[in-house]
Amino acid sequence: NCFKPVVGFNHGKIGGPTHTHSSFGGGSSGSSAQHGTLRMVVGQMSGNWFMCTAGGSEVKMWNLQTLQARKAPQLFKQRDLKDKFGNKVDVGSAIFVPPNFLFVGLAGTLTQHNWGANVGYIQQLDLITLNDAKPMPAVIHPMSKPMAHTLNITAMSVLKHKAGMMIMSGSKDATIRIWKPHAELGLSPAAEMVGHARKITSMVRTIYNVLCVCVCYYIWF
Repeated sequence: NCFKPVVGFNHGKIGGPTHTHSSFGGGSSGSSAQHGTLRMVVGQMSGNWFMCTAGGSEVKMWNLQTLQARKAPQLFKQRDLKDKFGNKVDVGSAIFVPPNFLFVGLAGTLTQHNWGANVGYIQQLDLITLNDAKPMPAVIHPMSKPMAHTLNITAMSVLKHKAGMMIMSGSKDATIRIWKPHAELGLSPAAEMVGHARKITSMVRTIYNVLCVCVCYYIWF
């Protein structure tokens, strides 16, 4: 549930400051409540509609078929990403890529890196189980730059390019990176867009493949 007003909705995502991420129709008590920006992704898999909510450290999958009977969506799978990215993990964005993958942009720290502070990662998950589809997150370079961004990933979008499907990630570090599919890593960096003065808050690809980017309080076309 969102316990504060939702301030934005775009392409299946809801974003706003300090939402509480808990079960639909229920209270927010105990350790199940995760505070942070709530992201929502709606998609269809095997003919059934689903919704994914991501916020705080948790990713949850909801069955939307119950809406036909005017019942609240049913939670059928969830995962707390603290198990991989530490106690201070903060999920910033998530996108669905057919047929059954979920790419989650977040800030966290892998145990083997031990940065002492969060950096941005993109983790590919299996949509059915929410387990890792690839053992390691997408990074710029596994040795020199083992991260996707230096700060939290705040926006993601799918880019349909003549060379094939690609994924874009925007970050609080004011950069946008374009990623191409990689057989072993899941994603590998293809390009970088720099020059923004503030954090990237959202990205929308139009039907003409023009990218609209919102940077803090400014919108660029």
